[in-house]
Amino acid sequence: MVDQYYYSGCVPEDNSTYVKRKADEELYEALKAGKFCYVLNSSQSGKSSLRIRTVRRLRDDGIECAVIDLSGGTSKNISEEEWYKGLVEKLIDYFDLDFKFAEWWERNQSDSGGTRFRKFIEKILLAQIDENIVIFIDEIGSVVSLNFNTDDFFVFIRYCHERRNDERKYKRLTFCLLGIASPSDLIKDKNITAFNIGKGIFLKPFQSNDKIEPLIKGLQGIYPDPEGIFKQILDWTGGQPFLTQKLCDLMVKESQEENPRNVEQVVRQCIIENWEAQDYPQHLQTIRDRIIKNKNAPALIGLCQRICQAEKFEIIADDTPEQYHLQLSGLVVKEKNKLRVYNPIYKEIFDNDWIETQLQTFCPYAENLKAWVASEYKDTSRLLRGVTLLDGQKWSKDKSLSDRHTMFLLASQQEEQKLARLEIEAALEREKQDKEAAEQRSQVLAEANYTLAVANKKAKSRTRVGNIILVALLISASLAGVKLNRVQNQLTNISLLSELIPQIQRKDEQEAAEATKQLGLSQDEEIKENYNLQQSLLLSNIALAYQNLEQREDAIKTIKKNTKLLGDGNSQISPLEKEVRLYSLIIQGKIYKEQENNQAALEFYKKAFGLLQSNTQQFNPHNSKNKIITPDTIKSLHYELIELLTPNQNNDLLSKVKQSQQEYFYAELKNLLQNNKLKEADNLTAEIVWELSNTSQERRFPAEVAQNFPCQDLRAMDELWTNSDRRFGFSVQKRIWREVNGDIIEFMSRVGWARLETDADGNRTLVFLPTTDFSGDALKEGQLPWLVTWEGSDGTRDRTAYLNRISECLSENR
Repeated sequence: MVDQYYYSGCVPEDNSTYVKRKADEELYEALKAGKFCYVLNSSQSGKSSLRIRTVRRLRDDGIECAVIDLSGGTSKNISEEEWYKGLVEKLIDYFDLDFKFAEWWERNQSDSGGTRFRKFIEKILLAQIDENIVIFIDEIGSVVSLNFNTDDFFVFIRYCHERRNDERKYKRLTFCLLGIASPSDLIKDKNITAFNIGKGIFLKPFQSNDKIEPLIKGLQGIYPDPEGIFKQILDWTGGQPFLTQKLCDLMVKESQEENPRNVEQVVRQCIIENWEAQDYPQHLQTIRDRIIKNKNAPALIGLCQRICQAEKFEIIADDTPEQYHLQLSGLVVKEKNKLRVYNPIYKEIFDNDWIETQLQTFCPYAENLKAWVASEYKDTSRLLRGVTLLDGQKWSKDKSLSDRHTMFLLASQQEEQKLARLEIEAALEREKQDKEAAEQRSQVLAEANYTLAVANKKAKSRTRVGNIILVALLISASLAGVKLNRVQNQLTNISLLSELIPQIQRKDEQEAAEATKQLGLSQDEEIKENYNLQQSLLLSNIALAYQNLEQREDAIKTIKKNTKLLGDGNSQISPLEKEVRLYSLIIQGKIYKEQENNQAALEFYKKAFGLLQSNTQQFNPHNSKNKIITPDTIKSLHYELIELLTPNQNNDLLSKVKQSQQEYFYAELKNLLQNNKLKEADNLTAEIVWELSNTSQERRFPAEVAQNFPCQDLRAMDELWTNSDRRFGFSVQKRIWREVNGDIIEFMSRVGWARLETDADGNRTLVFLPTTDFSGDALKEGQLPWLVTWEGSDGTRDRTAYLNRISECLSENR
């Protein structure tokens, strides 16, 4: 008997229409061999159906299996503790463990949910079950909707994998992750190594060499050529499991009609036409939503457009995040290292008209375009200007837009050029008028001079006045041609930087983004009013662009032009002028340093530092009035100057720079703690410690350094930490250190830096924790500052020296 075609949810275990693919054997063999696996594919591609059959086969081999469905009835508002508690309860039920769970969970309430989950796996599950264990975690992508960080969960899974070489019991434990996600998405914190363990199992479309007989059997006795009908079905669906089962079912039902339609007619009338209304169970809408609701939707739609136009573009699969997420949507598939639309059905539904409509939704100038078209292309006020035009052109790049978009951007560009020409012509007209006026004034002056010469003896004072008037008028006349020259310079430099930005982007997107930001700032009303200010900002970024493009001579020439504009930077200049001057000096120092002209670089950095020192209040890193200078700008200046200064020759200046650096460090730390950014504050505290102890290159805090670390700096940082939260700070760690009588193992276990384990013989083992959750209540008293997990440190020895130094510096008699 042939079962009914099944496409609503996973195919039941006993349903005969299930198609075995290469992935079936790959997953079974890998898990049987104890390999960690992940099946990360698009929706309705057969992941759960594959899991059901693999679990049955493994159990038949005597392997204990459990399945945790992370989407099953879990609210996105669930707490971290309740989430981990649910995982443990599911495992207890699956393995039918003899275990007083409620009592155990309560007894370990001082631990976080993640720690209790880890203890359960290690102390209960692996202790009570002697057989090999495989834990399937399905719908893994649902963790992104939780309101807490799940990095520790995946870090623990990797930890289990890595412990296999040290402890045999971990060789019995295997995990299999299934869902809609990319491996790089599973761990959000980019400071933690990406989830890169295990074997990836890829579900390919149904192919003629798969065991597709179960699907053909359902058509036998209904159609005279079932194989031919199925081939037509496969041609339309491309072997997509859900669509293939659905279309087979539709063709079975169609055969009962008085005038049955062929495959193409059924596809068009029952799937493609009015597809949103007929999409049940939901499939096509799921694909659509995974694209347009993605945070990077415009990029995905642009990539989708290029793939759909395969005759024009050949898209090589390079596993970028955009490509991976488009594959996870189900719309495209990788074949022979190239991307293509999965099947003809998708290509007809998500066609160029659909893409154009979606692009219109995300288009940054959509309203302007709509209004321009409504005015019958006459309302030039709707065209883009300046930075908005540059943004629009950047957005349209790599997109095959409609003629309206092309016409709009072209018209905007032409209008921009037209207005520039009008501005130049107006400047020329003003120059002509000024010249005529100057000639008239010259005539008047000539007559006045003659009169003054005749009356010289009678009115000497008048001669002086006349001379003053003459000088003023001559100066006025000489300035007549300046405005035109300035307009031309402005246009030239704006155009030049606009042309350089796309070239930079091909090498360094971050540098290109910064140049684009600075180009936009050059059009700020306050900056535009000051010609020298605007040109200095433009020339600084043009020089930096040349340097990034390795056009070293052009970079230096541009620097020299900028130096003339900057002047001597006297104290009378405005705050904005000081900002631009500081920025320009730092850029010039950076370029000379990269060109290995350290002497020139040092001079510019010294001037920048002098300006910084004389305007410390303005250049506070968190002064909201600053438009150009950022905390990173200030930090970069200090680092570069310290590196260039020779200790033996520049002791006084070097000490001033280091003192200034500390002041900025502490200002930044105070700001982070006031805003409860604990992770960033911990990172910065580590950076301060490394910098003050000259270990920033090694990123260590060894015992030899800790023993002599400056007490005044420990006290300064401690005051900032304790003022923000009484649970944290060096003084809190000092108190706990004394309470445990200097027992480093007990201390680290108590503050959450490590976990203490005791074996049957009473021997204690310390397991260092790989990371932590920095969200408020999850942290233990004294856990921070943690100095970002003591990267590169030498176990307990360094930590002991550190804690002893804290006790000395923060003694009661300080």
